[in-house]
Amino acid sequence: MLSAILRGKSRRIPDSVTPGASLKSVFKSSEDLLTATVFERLSYLPGEILWQILCETFKPPLLQSRKVATLEELEFWPYWNKANETLKKDVEPDVVMRFSIGDPAKCVTLIIECKLGGAQHPNQWAEQWIAHAEEFRGDEAPDECFFLALGGLRNRAAETVAIFCDEITRLHGQIGIQASAADWLDLLGALRNVNEQSSSLRRIIADIQEGLALCDIRRTEALSDLVSYAARYRGTFATSEETLRLDRGEVGVRAEQKDLALLAESNGNVLQRDLIDDWCHVAAKFRPINTKPNTFTELEPLA
Repeated sequence: MLSAILRGKSRRIPDSVTPGASLKSVFKSSEDLLTATVFERLSYLPGEILWQILCETFKPPLLQSRKVATLEELEFWPYWNKANETLKKDVEPDVVMRFSIGDPAKCVTLIIECKLGGAQHPNQWAEQWIAHAEEFRGDEAPDECFFLALGGLRNRAAETVAIFCDEITRLHGQIGIQASAADWLDLLGALRNVNEQSSSLRRIIADIQEGLALCDIRRTEALSDLVSYAARYRGTFATSEETLRLDRGEVGVRAEQKDLALLAESNGNVLQRDLIDDWCHVAAKFRPINTKPNTFTELEPLA
């Protein structure tokens, strides 16, 4: 978010925000603030973890997994004008990341275009690709360059890329664009897959997740997923296969298996009896959950 302010991307409150509205509502409506918040914090992660997150996020999978990866430079909204004669305009991509990848090292540049609410457009992809090629020629050119589109997809990521690349070829000819795309939820999923024990890195990842959640980018889990969650989380549920204790504030409620099934059905998820049996068996390792009515709070992940 600091980068957005320093780059002059948040000088004014949008006209759509009513006087007296909270800063939270301003953030939720700002593509630039979300972009800066997410990628500032991603840049704090070790290079190999950041690279792996990007590899898992974007499809088709053009980025290959590497054990050695260092983020050398991060730019927000750079100003490219050397292709002005060709494009008749200046170009300003959202994010540019330059990595040193592998051993021996090679320079890899990622051009990233983010959308929140708006839609991606093939002509914008082409303009940024052409502008980068003009801006960095000869010795300044990277060994590899990739265009990454985040958010604003019309179809599935790989399908969108195929359609856009065909359209780019029709409009601009063979410019050699290498593109991948993803939804913000894909990035959220990749963040949740990071298996990192360091408390400082976990705080960075949690900060990114909270920034995404402010813009209503979050995943919800069905009750049918409780078995897998039981294996991932620790606790001290004093329960058996026949009973389950739910602690709702000051009131303790003891529920039979049939009560759990009714609870699941009331939430739109009908659990099979064998699934309930399995869950109750694993749930013996859980601690009590403090909840509001019909609302479960997430447990602390395993260290």
